[in-house]
Amino acid sequence: VNQVIANYSAARIPLEAAWTDIEYMDSTRDFTFDNANYPLDKMRKQLDYLHARGQKMVLITDPAIHVNDSYGTYTRGQELDVFIKNADGSEYIGQVWPGYTTFPDWFAPNVSRWWNDELKRYFEALPIDGMWIDMNEPASFCIGSCGSGRPRDEVPTPPWVAKPPGRPLDRNNRLLVPPYAINNHETELSSKTVETIAVHANGVAEYHVHNLYGLMESRATYDFLRAYRPNVRPFVLSRSTFAGSGALVSHWTGDNAATWQDLHVSIASTFDFGIFGIPMVGADICGFYRNTTEELCARWVQLGAFYPFSRSHNSRWLRPQEPYRWPSVAESARRALGVRYALLSYIYTCYQNAVERGWPVARPLVFEYPHMTETAGNDRQMLVGDSILVSPVLLKGDRSVDAFFPPGRWFDWYNHSLIDGIGANVTLDAPLEHINVHIRG
Repeated sequence: VNQVIANYSAARIPLEAAWTDIEYMDSTRDFTFDNANYPLDKMRKQLDYLHARGQKMVLITDPAIHVNDSYGTYTRGQELDVFIKNADGSEYIGQVWPGYTTFPDWFAPNVSRWWNDELKRYFEALPIDGMWIDMNEPASFCIGSCGSGRPRDEVPTPPWVAKPPGRPLDRNNRLLVPPYAINNHETELSSKTVETIAVHANGVAEYHVHNLYGLMESRATYDFLRAYRPNVRPFVLSRSTFAGSGALVSHWTGDNAATWQDLHVSIASTFDFGIFGIPMVGADICGFYRNTTEELCARWVQLGAFYPFSRSHNSRWLRPQEPYRWPSVAESARRALGVRYALLSYIYTCYQNAVERGWPVARPLVFEYPHMTETAGNDRQMLVGDSILVSPVLLKGDRSVDAFFPPGRWFDWYNHSLIDGIGANVTLDAPLEHINVHIRG
């Protein structure tokens, strides 16, 4: 990680924050540090290094808590009775990265006390700048309470090696099999998450409150940060969101793929969440799954510079894809991020409008031009606020882009040349290292 940070600087590519996924943890357990690869003393030195240069550190946390009697976070939570239960009152035990895990019950009376204490211990060990809360649908790799009755020291076979254990499906239980079809590729409603018949402290089944889980974790985490650092605006990035999440957290669109299709889809996804009331949103630049290519990454870095939330992130098992690894991607990043930095005051104004009026920061043309039929299906361009029009290349091999210009005067960001918009497409040159940006006159 230290070398990655240094490489950004050497390549003259701006880096606001260093993000670290679950690899920093001891056996992927929350609030711990891997003594071999991420010892706490070196993590503190890295944090000091970043802070001395005006940069930030953000680490990931998952809600799943490893069931292990030697793990303090689990035993303290067990003492305060803060975990989701089975119908018989026993702990619901699923399977996530550490192995068999239980899950905080955000309805439990003592859960805020426990969560605040764990976060306080964590931040006192390493005062990071923000929290990245992931897997908080919540995700579980097995169906049902697959760890119930298993030995506490058993390490289950990871699901990517062998299919995790399940349980027979009771098709007569309407909480497991609702009276309507679930139109997705999973085998049942409880697949890859906490079972819908799990029970919360208030007696409510998970079925009825499942969609609130990420929001409630977001609220608990945000409230801790507000109290712990009253003069610092909390930064929390959450994968799971619900109505109201935008007041608490930012969001990324989850585990996308390094494909041209997902590059394109990221625009509509960003629009969606802005309209849902989560203005700071973006996709994993260059893709999370699959190995990216130089051309795809160059085009994605260009577009991603204009996501409200702009971050590159990919799977540990794939080739690294930091923008400095290819000359064209590095140059694309310098140019596009240079525009972003020049626009920061304007972007902050857009965020204030989001707070006061609910207007998204990244918005479709139809938001500003609702009476033009040509804008209704346009998911290939992006407005930042009401005055910056971004027209990315979204197809492999293209060196030009057909961009729609609504009526009005539009000035090229780079050379200030004028396009008189008449509500029609204009073909623009788009060399590999260039993204077209226009200012509304």
